[in-house]
Amino acid sequence: SLSRAIRASRSATARSLSSSAIRSASFVASACAAVSFAAMASLGLPGLAGFWGEFPAILSAWNPSAALVENGHETLYRVLTIISALGTVLAAAYLLWLYQRTAFGEPSPEFAGHDDHGHHDHGHDGHGHDGHGSDIHDVTRFEWIAWTPLLVAIVVFGVYPQLMFKVLDPAVTALFGK
Repeated sequence: SLSRAIRASRSATARSLSSSAIRSASFVASACAAVSFAAMASLGLPGLAGFWGEFPAILSAWNPSAALVENGHETLYRVLTIISALGTVLAAAYLLWLYQRTAFGEPSPEFAGHDDHGHHDHGHDGHGHDGHGSDIHDVTRFEWIAWTPLLVAIVVFGVYPQLMFKVLDPAVTALFGK
């Protein structure tokens, strides 16, 4: 029946996977989640910390102060705002391209550890290790411990930016004398 054929196909697929492919898939599953989250924060999505760096800067450049408008610089600021918005779009395209290549691409032969014929690629030391990092490993507990505060801070500062602004506003006010 169809269910037996599906089970047989899954079994054959599972047997054909090498241990390095399983390790690579495990790395992709855990590391790509953090990379994609950081990439989305860099895009300036609302609710993440990058939003408060991009949106207010573009908005304030579009609406310059009255002193700049009186001096005839409003057009210059509008042009610069359009250029910065295009830069944001280009940065988004680059980050999505980067994420696609790192999360969904095939590892290069240097990192895959095998050539097109299934043989180990380098193995110059006689033990199958080439010193080029072909043993792709899963993200370790220590790496997650290092990443977790950064990932949490991205959300906390994105949702409640006043934590940052309370610290930065007095320095900015003193610097620009408002």
